[in-house]
Amino acid sequence: FSLGVPGESGLTAAGGLPMSARLSVSVSGTAVIPVSLVRCTAKVTLSLRVDEQTDGEIALQSVRVGHAPGTVALTDYAKRSVTGNAFSGTFYIPENLQGVNASITDQRDKSAANAPAAATCLDIRAVAEGREIAYRIYPGANNTTDFNLERNHHYVIDATIRGADAIDTRVSTVDLTFGAIKNPCNVGE
Repeated sequence: FSLGVPGESGLTAAGGLPMSARLSVSVSGTAVIPVSLVRCTAKVTLSLRVDEQTDGEIALQSVRVGHAPGTVALTDYAKRSVTGNAFSGTFYIPENLQGVNASITDQRDKSAANAPAAATCLDIRAVAEGREIAYRIYPGANNTTDFNLERNHHYVIDATIRGADAIDTRVSTVDLTFGAIKNPCNVGE
Protein backbone atom coordinates (compact mmCIF):
# COMPACT_ATOMS: atom_id res chain seq x y z
CA PHE A 1 0.00 0.00 0.00
CA SER A 2 1.26 3.47 -0.76
CA LEU A 3 -0.07 6.87 0.12
CA GLY A 4 0.34 9.72 -2.31
CA VAL A 5 1.64 12.89 -0.69
CA PRO A 6 0.86 15.81 -3.01
CA GLY A 7 2.31 18.30 -0.55
CA GLU A 8 2.44 19.23 3.09
CA SER A 9 -1.32 19.72 3.46
CA GLY A 10 -1.94 16.28 1.94
CA LEU A 11 -0.53 14.63 5.05
CA THR A 12 -3.07 16.15 7.42
CA ALA A 13 -6.03 16.54 5.03
CA ALA A 14 -8.06 13.81 6.78
CA GLY A 15 -7.56 15.40 10.18
CA GLY A 16 -4.70 13.15 11.27
CA LEU A 17 -1.37 11.73 10.20
CA PRO A 18 -0.87 8.51 8.23
CA MET A 19 0.07 5.59 10.48
CA SER A 20 1.14 2.00 9.91
CA ALA A 21 1.87 -1.24 11.70
CA ARG A 22 3.52 -4.53 10.87
CA LEU A 23 2.67 -7.57 12.88
CA SER A 24 2.97 -11.29 12.26
CA VAL A 25 0.71 -13.50 14.38
CA SER A 26 -0.78 -16.97 14.34
CA VAL A 27 -4.41 -17.14 15.41
CA SER A 28 -6.43 -20.21 16.17
CA GLY A 29 -9.94 -19.36 17.14
CA THR A 30 -11.41 -16.05 18.32
CA ALA A 31 -8.81 -13.53 19.48
CA VAL A 32 -8.38 -9.86 20.13
CA ILE A 33 -5.03 -8.73 18.77
CA PRO A 34 -3.76 -5.32 19.89
CA VAL A 35 -1.87 -3.49 17.18
CA SER A 36 0.37 -0.51 17.93
CA LEU A 37 0.40 2.04 15.15
CA VAL A 38 3.41 4.22 14.34
CA ARG A 39 3.31 7.57 12.57
CA CYS A 40 4.66 7.36 9.02
CA THR A 41 6.03 10.87 9.31
CA ALA A 42 8.76 12.65 11.19
CA LYS A 43 7.93 15.84 13.06
CA VAL A 44 10.40 18.68 12.52
CA THR A 45 10.06 21.73 14.74
CA LEU A 46 12.08 24.76 13.67
CA SER A 47 12.75 27.85 15.76
CA LEU A 48 14.72 30.33 13.70
CA ARG A 49 15.90 33.84 14.41
CA VAL A 50 18.42 36.37 13.19
CA ASP A 51 21.10 37.17 15.77
CA GLU A 52 20.82 40.64 17.33
CA GLN A 53 24.31 41.46 15.97
CA THR A 54 23.06 41.13 12.38
CA ASP A 55 19.46 42.29 12.91
CA GLY A 56 18.69 44.88 10.23
CA GLU A 57 21.37 43.48 7.91
CA ILE A 58 19.60 40.20 7.14
CA ALA A 59 15.88 39.97 6.38
CA LEU A 60 14.29 36.52 6.50
CA GLN A 61 11.95 35.82 3.59
CA SER A 62 10.79 32.19 3.59
CA VAL A 63 11.19 28.65 4.85
CA ARG A 64 10.46 25.58 2.72
CA VAL A 65 10.97 21.83 3.08
CA GLY A 66 12.92 20.46 0.13
CA HIS A 67 13.11 16.84 -1.03
CA ALA A 68 10.21 15.49 1.01
CA PRO A 69 9.25 12.03 -0.25
CA GLY A 70 6.08 11.58 -2.30
CA THR A 71 4.84 8.26 -3.69
CA VAL A 72 6.65 8.48 -7.02
CA ALA A 73 9.16 11.28 -6.64
CA LEU A 74 10.49 13.74 -4.13
CA THR A 75 8.51 16.91 -3.76
CA ASP A 76 9.16 20.35 -2.32
CA TYR A 77 6.61 21.80 0.08
CA ALA A 78 5.25 25.27 -0.62
CA LYS A 79 7.38 27.94 0.96
CA ARG A 80 6.11 29.65 4.09
CA SER A 81 6.57 33.41 4.10
CA VAL A 82 8.41 34.98 7.01
CA THR A 83 7.72 38.46 8.34
CA GLY A 84 10.17 39.93 10.78
CA ASN A 85 13.37 38.22 11.80
CA ALA A 86 12.02 35.11 13.47
CA PHE A 87 10.12 32.01 12.42
CA SER A 88 8.61 29.18 14.40
CA GLY A 89 6.88 26.28 12.70
CA THR A 90 6.26 22.56 12.61
CA PHE A 91 6.53 20.33 9.56
CA TYR A 92 5.31 16.74 9.19
CA ILE A 93 7.49 15.02 6.62
CA PRO A 94 7.35 11.43 5.33
CA GLU A 95 10.27 9.22 6.32
CA ASN A 96 13.34 9.76 4.14
CA LEU A 97 16.28 7.47 4.94
CA GLN A 98 19.26 8.78 3.01
CA GLY A 99 22.09 7.34 5.07
CA VAL A 100 25.24 8.62 6.71
CA ASN A 101 28.26 10.44 5.29
CA ALA A 102 31.00 9.45 7.74
CA SER A 103 33.53 11.76 6.08
CA ILE A 104 31.86 14.87 7.55
CA THR A 105 33.60 15.98 10.76
CA ASP A 106 32.45 19.61 11.03
CA GLN A 107 28.77 20.60 11.10
CA ARG A 108 29.53 23.43 8.64
CA ASP A 109 30.15 20.68 6.06
CA LYS A 110 26.67 19.14 6.44
CA SER A 111 25.69 20.84 3.21
CA ALA A 112 24.35 20.25 -0.29
CA ALA A 113 27.88 19.42 -1.45
CA ASN A 114 28.10 16.49 1.00
CA ALA A 115 24.44 15.48 1.32
CA PRO A 116 22.86 12.60 -0.58
CA ALA A 117 20.99 13.97 -3.62
CA ALA A 118 17.56 13.17 -2.16
CA ALA A 119 18.20 14.22 1.46
CA THR A 120 15.41 16.30 3.02
CA CYS A 121 16.42 19.83 3.92
CA LEU A 122 14.93 23.01 5.33
CA ASP A 123 15.59 25.70 2.73
CA ILE A 124 15.64 29.14 4.37
CA ARG A 125 15.79 32.27 2.23
CA ALA A 126 16.88 35.74 3.33
CA VAL A 127 18.22 38.94 1.80
CA ALA A 128 21.31 40.88 2.91
CA GLU A 129 22.81 43.89 1.15
CA GLY A 130 20.70 43.19 -1.95
CA ARG A 131 21.85 39.56 -2.20
CA GLU A 132 19.65 36.52 -1.77
CA ILE A 133 21.03 34.09 0.78
CA ALA A 134 20.04 30.43 1.00
CA TYR A 135 20.58 28.59 4.28
CA ARG A 136 20.04 24.81 4.22
CA ILE A 137 19.56 22.68 7.30
CA TYR A 138 19.61 18.90 6.91
CA PRO A 139 17.79 17.21 9.82
CA GLY A 140 19.09 13.88 11.06
CA ALA A 141 20.27 12.09 14.19
CA ASN A 142 23.22 14.49 14.55
CA ASN A 143 24.62 17.79 13.24
CA THR A 144 27.28 16.22 11.06
CA THR A 145 26.99 12.83 9.38
CA ASP A 146 23.37 11.64 9.54
CA PHE A 147 20.85 12.40 6.75
CA ASN A 148 18.10 10.00 7.89
CA LEU A 149 14.68 11.49 8.62
CA GLU A 150 13.03 8.63 10.50
CA ARG A 151 9.31 8.04 10.93
CA ASN A 152 7.80 8.62 14.36
CA HIS A 153 10.77 10.79 15.45
CA HIS A 154 10.67 14.42 16.54
CA TYR A 155 13.53 16.62 15.36
CA VAL A 156 13.82 19.94 17.19
CA ILE A 157 15.98 22.54 15.45
CA ASP A 158 16.85 25.80 17.18
CA ALA A 159 18.81 27.88 14.69
CA THR A 160 20.26 31.38 14.85
CA ILE A 161 21.50 33.14 11.74
CA ARG A 162 24.65 35.04 12.58
CA GLY A 163 25.49 36.32 9.11
CA ALA A 164 26.22 35.45 5.51
CA ASP A 165 29.37 33.42 6.15
CA ALA A 166 31.00 32.63 2.82
CA ILE A 167 33.13 29.92 4.49
CA ASP A 168 30.14 28.00 5.88
CA THR A 169 29.12 25.54 3.15
CA ARG A 170 25.51 25.47 4.40
CA VAL A 171 25.13 29.05 3.18
CA SER A 172 25.11 30.22 -0.43
CA THR A 173 24.67 33.69 -1.86
CA VAL A 174 23.84 34.96 -5.30
CA ASP A 175 25.03 38.28 -6.71
CA LEU A 176 23.19 39.35 -9.83
CA THR A 177 24.39 42.07 -12.16
CA PHE A 178 22.28 43.06 -15.12
CA GLY A 179 23.55 45.02 -18.07
CA ALA A 180 21.50 47.61 -19.91
CA ILE A 181 18.51 46.25 -21.83
CA LYS A 182 17.95 47.63 -25.32
CA ASN A 183 14.65 49.29 -26.04
CA PRO A 184 12.89 47.55 -27.75
CA CYS A 185 14.15 44.24 -26.40
CA ASN A 186 13.64 41.16 -28.58
CA VAL A 187 13.40 37.67 -27.13
CA GLY A 188 16.78 35.94 -27.35
CA GLU A 189 18.87 39.10 -27.23
